[in-house]
Amino acid sequence: MVYSFETVAFNTKPGDISKPVRSQFGYHIIKVIDKRPDVGQIEVAHIMIRTSPKMSPADSMKAKAKADSIYVLVKHGADFADLAKKVSQDQSSARHGGVLPWFGVGRMAGFLNLKRLLSS
Repeated sequence: MVYSFETVAFNTKPGDISKPVRSQFGYHIIKVIDKRPDVGQIEVAHIMIRTSPKMSPADSMKAKAKADSIYVLVKHGADFADLAKKVSQDQSSARHGGVLPWFGVGRMAGFLNLKRLLSS
């Protein structure tokens, strides 16, 4: 599991939306859909703006600015799922409004698949 993503996901209340958080894959705006306290699992949706270690500082700043602008739209009432379908660069979850499979602390099958897709 990607620590920065997991930390923000588990510290965000159901129904709330996180500020953009960066992982090695890019920027994510995370909406917590639900939590299962009895088994420590969480269901989230995200909008990802992809970054790369090879990106120039200027391109990295553009990605951050794009994530920030999407965050403002969501916070002002734009539909999260519609935005995910339109602008998320994680095409796998975008088709589902950004929704990722349920996961627990330290485990996220969806990110393992995402990582494999991004590296190919």
